[in-house]
Amino acid sequence: DRASSRLLSQAVQPFSDTLTQVAWRDRPTTYLITEDDTVFPVVAQEALAARAGSQTARLASSHSPFLSQPDAVADVIEKAAQSVA
Repeated sequence: DRASSRLLSQAVQPFSDTLTQVAWRDRPTTYLITEDDTVFPVVAQEALAARAGSQTARLASSHSPFLSQPDAVADVIEKAAQSVA
């Protein structure tokens, strides 16, 4: 409820701006696959990760692991940061 009460409308600008470059093409990336996601199927997540050449991490989590498992998400971020340091 606390998180829901803080939601805002999605800005339109990210969908209309012209992209000049994308970071995943020349920087290492990590894709967090959420295995219990009922919004975005795992197979689609895996395809996006592969397309970007991302390392992957997996959590038995729903679509919003930053809400349901913030410590696990922080661990994934820390490991990803250490791998490029």
